Amino acid sequence: MKPAKAAVSPASPTVQAAVKIARSPIRLKATGPRTTAGKKRSRANALKSGVFSKMFLPNESPTDYRSLEEGMKDYFQPQGVAEETLVQELAMITWRKRRIIVAENAEMLKSHKFYTVDSILDQRIEAWDLLRAGETRGGVLRHRKNVFVTRQAIASLELFREAFAQVGFQKGKDPWFLRRMYGLDSDDGAPWGLFRWFVTFCDVATAETPPDDPEDLKQTMLKNIGPELRQLKELQKIQECEEERLRVGEAAAIIPDQAVMDRFIRYEAYLRREFNRTLANLERLQRIRLGQPVLQPIRVDVGPQHDYTTCIVITVGNKQKCKTNLSKYRKISHIQVSS
Repeated sequence: MKPAKAAVSPASPTVQAAVKIARSPIRLKATGPRTTAGKKRSRANALKSGVFSKMFLPNESPTDYRSLEEGMKDYFQPQGVAEETLVQELAMITWRKRRIIVAENAEMLKSHKFYTVDSILDQRIEAWDLLRAGETRGGVLRHRKNVFVTRQAIASLELFREAFAQVGFQKGKDPWFLRRMYGLDSDDGAPWGLFRWFVTFCDVATAETPPDDPEDLKQTMLKNIGPELRQLKELQKIQECEEERLRVGEAAAIIPDQAVMDRFIRYEAYLRREFNRTLANLERLQRIRLGQPVLQPIRVDVGPQHDYTTCIVITVGNKQKCKTNLSKYRKISHIQVSS
């Protein structure tokens, strides 16, 4: 047997502290949002239900809704509070279905119209980051899929050529521009290419007794910059084909993603069921009022049983007509309901 637990005295300090906290008025007082951002978010609390909101959204017209409701009343000619209430429900369901249509169009327009703009802005932001972290990210030109990076590299390299043509090699001058453009090797040395040539020529040209004429080395370096610029411009032409890919992606973006589509499908199915149910109730009331024959309502209840089977109960009016136990691994293709 397990030993009995010792009873806790109501007078103990722990119990008294818990009671004091529970009775504290601070727990019953809601202060609400205090920051500017929190207050701004709380303004739209009444619109959180979105499609199912009972109040008019900012882009909706109360006049249009009243016109819809009056059109429903003119068509169904309700008499009595019950029929008028059902007609009002039909008008609200139809209004909510219109909201879904507007939301679907907005979703497709958002994906289609702003696809290119969003892609260009993403590339610009990426180019901004890469141009400022070129050395630590392996050099700016390592990321050659971004057309904005290539354009900036071409413009900067042309400015570098003009400045170098005027001042030439300078002893002790940090080649920060080339290091940012091409990065460094694993041993923190200049990688092969224009950067390596510049470092080698600079060491030779600024030596105390240079073996070659510094002017000749300068002209050789200027000639090497030319092919590098042509290569970058050819790369830019290839990257400009990205615009065609963006146009294709913009056309494909007209289809929302799967999560958005599933949400719209659920909303539409729910509103369709509600509309059909409300319309059936309205027609039933009108048939009763006009003295026309009315079919008895049929209700199907499906629920689990204690023996891990599923029970299907079909009720017509107030009488149970069929009860079938559906096992976990059986399927029912036909149920006969007695008259």
